[in-house]
Amino acid sequence: LEQKIKEYQNKSLLEKNFVPYNFHLYTDYNPQNININEELTAPQRRLAEGFLYTQAFMISTVVALWMMPESISKWDKDSLKKNH
Repeated sequence: LEQKIKEYQNKSLLEKNFVPYNFHLYTDYNPQNININEELTAPQRRLAEGFLYTQAFMISTVVALWMMPESISKWDKDSLKKNH
């Protein structure tokens, strides 16, 4: 009986947070909220989005510098490739 109760609780938790798709041999669960920001409070969401925008800006800056010629970026790409 205890095992059946645990199985029922697990199934109800899965169905609460996920959408069940029943197939012939098994049931698959897909998340209801793909975007994790929907579950965050407003201040947490602003912090997470600010962090993501900052990361995207930093990565795009490095890519832009890497694509520039050495005379502009002052990066010796050959020595950078050798060191890493």
